[in-house]
Amino acid sequence: MGRVSDLSASGSLPELRGGWTERSFDVGSRRVVLHVPADPDALLDDPAVLERHERDDYMPYWAHLWPAAVRMADAVGRFEWIGGGRVLELGCGLGLVGIAAAVAGASRGVHVTLSDYDADAVRVTLLNAERNGVENVSGLVLDWRDPPDVRFDEIVGCDLLYEERDHVPILDAIDRLLEPGGCCWLADPGRTRALEFWHRAEERGYSLAAFCPETGEAVVPRLGSAFVMRLRKPSPE
Repeated sequence: MGRVSDLSASGSLPELRGGWTERSFDVGSRRVVLHVPADPDALLDDPAVLERHERDDYMPYWAHLWPAAVRMADAVGRFEWIGGGRVLELGCGLGLVGIAAAVAGASRGVHVTLSDYDADAVRVTLLNAERNGVENVSGLVLDWRDPPDVRFDEIVGCDLLYEERDHVPILDAIDRLLEPGGCCWLADPGRTRALEFWHRAEERGYSLAAFCPETGEAVVPRLGSAFVMRLRKPSPE
């Protein structure tokens, strides 16, 4: 079962093949600086990664800053899509989007839980939050195949829909983790798989809308075009 992590932002970055560097990003009107792997692909030759891949089909996706995350972070900072309350970043990776949500929502009492399947990702994300003076965050080691029995007002995630086999577990996790009437925001560069997920969510009764990450305007989701989908969970009658 997913568990609340006892990880903290104290300490140093974990040892990593290829080492670490820093990159900066515009999040609305603010600049955010993150610790990121200097060579994410170097992890593919790490014996520990190879062993985990053999055991559980694990891949160190967390080490990459995916383009949809960069767009989503800036959009969260500019369009105030995150309304407030308890927010979960699902698959936080290096934490850019969750940190952006925490920065944008700090004045409205938003608290962001930064979650990932990989404990190293959660550690680095908490260090990145500390690096930027962001305090309204906590960490959660979470396997979306077996999520904990907790609820959030909103969920955010980026580049999660590339594997069709994950669609049902992700939707099941959203069903369990999201409060009735709550919103889940998922960014994608416009993969075929994302459109398939859209239809699956619609079949489950979610109210769906799509938005352009650059302008915030409502759009029709299209193959090859980046968009942010909003899934609103039905409220009980």
